[in-house]
Amino acid sequence: MKSILITGGSRGIGKAAAILAAERGWKVAITYVSKKSEAQNVVAQIGAKGVKSLSVQGDVASEADVIRVFRTAVDEFGTLDGVVINAGIVAPAAPLREMGIERLRKMFDTNVLGAYLCAREASAV
Repeated sequence: MKSILITGGSRGIGKAAAILAAERGWKVAITYVSKKSEAQNVVAQIGAKGVKSLSVQGDVASEADVIRVFRTAVDEFGTLDGVVINAGIVAPAAPLREMGIERLRKMFDTNVLGAYLCAREASAV
């Protein structure tokens, strides 16, 4: 059975990808930052399909979190056959001219640096 890690897998596109992967028989690990109950709900939906799954709290903008998330998934599944780098932030919507530097930094740290950190760790498994 193949295994996959999906960042930001507790909602939206990540959740849909996690459920689809489970329907195809893949073991699924998902990440979430703060909404543990949403992540647990996805894991329960996947478990109801008879597929092994887990959720791991972690912020992709944190190098230590990314390393821990990948280590946890590999420890649980033995290997990873796929990774979906999905975690990202946009909300609340606002014109660019109204975004302060702290918000821009958070967006870049999550959406750009976070994607690179995940890709780096994925290349090592």
